[in-house]
Amino acid sequence: MPKKAAPKAKSTLTKSDLIRSMPSAPAAAIIAKAKTHGMTLTANHVYAVRAIDKRRSANKKAAPAAAPKAVAAAPAAAPAKTQARRGRPPKSAARPAGTTHEANFMAIVLDIGLAKAESLLHRVRERVQDL
Repeated sequence: MPKKAAPKAKSTLTKSDLIRSMPSAPAAAIIAKAKTHGMTLTANHVYAVRAIDKRRSANKKAAPAAAPKAVAAAPAAAPAKTQARRGRPPKSAARPAGTTHEANFMAIVLDIGLAKAESLLHRVRERVQDL
């Protein structure tokens, strides 16, 4: 039975810790320092760790400001801010499915002319029948 390899001694310094220890150093300097510790880093890894830290610090700063919501009297009718929703806009229920494609098709027919559109449709029908 083969012997199991002895577990490697785990370094106490992680890549992220090394990056965080040099917050204002350029990425190339951090990569060079990582090589001396036997680590391989890329510039993208450096930038990703910094971006994550930046987001975390922004969240920590925003959280204390939002926390003290007391049951005290509400401020006098402050104007409501309408913030744009993030992400994909919701589907509109007023528009039935397929309407946009039909409208685009009609616009193309009107743009190129009815005769040209009919000849193109005839060629498409021939290709479909050949399949």
